[in-house]
Amino acid sequence: LLAFFLFSAVYAIYAQRFLYADGAGFFFSILRTKSFMHWDFARQHAHYITQFFTVILIKIFHVRNLDILTYAYGFGLFFPHVLSLLLCYLIVKKDNIYFLLFPIICFFCTSMNFSLFSISEEHVMFAIFWPIFFYLTMKNKYNYIDSAVMLILGIIFTRVYEASIPLSMILIAIIVFSMIKNRDTDAITTTVRIFLLAIFLAGIVIA
Repeated sequence: LLAFFLFSAVYAIYAQRFLYADGAGFFFSILRTKSFMHWDFARQHAHYITQFFTVILIKIFHVRNLDILTYAYGFGLFFPHVLSLLLCYLIVKKDNIYFLLFPIICFFCTSMNFSLFSISEEHVMFAIFWPIFFYLTMKNKYNYIDSAVMLILGIIFTRVYEASIPLSMILIAIIVFSMIKNRDTDAITTTVRIFLLAIFLAGIVIA
């Protein structure tokens, strides 16, 4: 299933199926302004992530070839999914690798059917949600790397899509439950959970 998902993503990039509706509009905005698109404060982090490679090619390397920029834009749209699955794998591999089915199925449902809708910020939202979810549910203690990754993902999550409110509420509930259940945890883990709780609450306010 993972191989099929990756094949589907590569084919979608090659066939430029992301240049549909909002996808075409976003890409045109990058070409016109030679910078990230700015139109919704609550979604800006998603634009930074998905448009990063295209903007870097334009501003730093002065690429003007439309084919190269188009494929770079397509790669940027799917890169969050690949990175998300890699993080999820690193988190769940010691417990149950089959948990990866949940994000894979989610990505298929939200990202692959370009006949019905285009790539948007919603897909970045889910790509960030699953690693955070697995971190909170599969790990009882966090080392410094875990803490840094979780806090970075949490901060990004605050401004990806206003529909993240229900997902933020799920993550908040998990954090509260973990803090009540595991009161004897170490200081690093407790501190990270408190910061994440504040971050997700701030995300709800921003959304």
